[in-house]
Amino acid sequence: FEIYTSATTQILGDNPTAESEALVILGDIEGHAPALFAEVEVMPWGDDRLKLVPGIRWDYYWLKQGTSFSTFDPRFAVRARVHRTTVLKGSAGLFHQNPQPWEMFEGLGNPDLDPESSPQFVLGFEQQFAPFLTLDAQLFYKWMDNLVVMVFDDVSSAEDVWRNGGVGRVIGGEFMLRWTPHRNFFGWIAYTVSKSTRQDQPDQDWYDFEFDQPHILDIVATYEFPYHIRLGARFRLVSGNPTTGVMGAMLDVDVPAYSGLWGDYGALRMPPFHQLDIRLEKEFILRRWRLTAYLEIMNVYNRQNPEAELYNFDYTEKDYLNSLPFIPNMGVRAEF
Repeated sequence: FEIYTSATTQILGDNPTAESEALVILGDIEGHAPALFAEVEVMPWGDDRLKLVPGIRWDYYWLKQGTSFSTFDPRFAVRARVHRTTVLKGSAGLFHQNPQPWEMFEGLGNPDLDPESSPQFVLGFEQQFAPFLTLDAQLFYKWMDNLVVMVFDDVSSAEDVWRNGGVGRVIGGEFMLRWTPHRNFFGWIAYTVSKSTRQDQPDQDWYDFEFDQPHILDIVATYEFPYHIRLGARFRLVSGNPTTGVMGAMLDVDVPAYSGLWGDYGALRMPPFHQLDIRLEKEFILRRWRLTAYLEIMNVYNRQNPEAELYNFDYTEKDYLNSLPFIPNMGVRAEF
């Protein structure tokens, strides 16, 4: 496949009330990224008492401008049934991610960047309390190396701004209590707790990833009534993303305009995200096909979930740019 991207940079003149001068840089990055993946399931005793799954992935990344590299990622997973109702499981593997196209855009980025790498580990268990009720719990750890970062010290060209050298780590756990379809009911409760931090240079402090979300709660439930009528609901509660607070503002009398005085990067958090969605549907089973009519309501109680912070001209007042409001949706689906 081909990758295309464009970058636009606007440079403002000295007087913001005058017509601004703009420098527009447009271009394409053409490349190919084929990949091969293979894994083998090995069951030494011919049943599910022990399952070994070794695997490997090969990726090749080529850009028309002359950049190319390949990566090999070995991976391994194991599942062991230690009791009729208990399964232990674990996995380990190496993962790579290519730099983003704009980070390698010639003239703005660095075509000589290397891929980012990450060894990842998971250890957990599955416990069945009843034929329809199962607890799935696992701990995970991920280390990230060779992260692409922006460096403004000792920079002689635009290419030097983008460098490999950042590191990161993610540690946490996932827990899911699942009720498989039983007595017309289906649902689950899933909770994830984690911490994602990174360091751009060895002499700098660690800080939270831009989308670090320490707590994620997801509750899903569906009940089927007679006559093929189903009612479902989903509730989500997620920690707010990190944000940087404003400590004050400084007036530049030459412009004139205010510039924000920012605090520690990512030291504060946005308000939490939470939302309730419901769905009611009726299924009509015909001789050769099925018709489903549904009513879906997203954000039932019209929660104003903030997505970004907005400040007034002198940074004395703050407001939020909110996500989607209450949205009703009706439709039909035919299956033949």
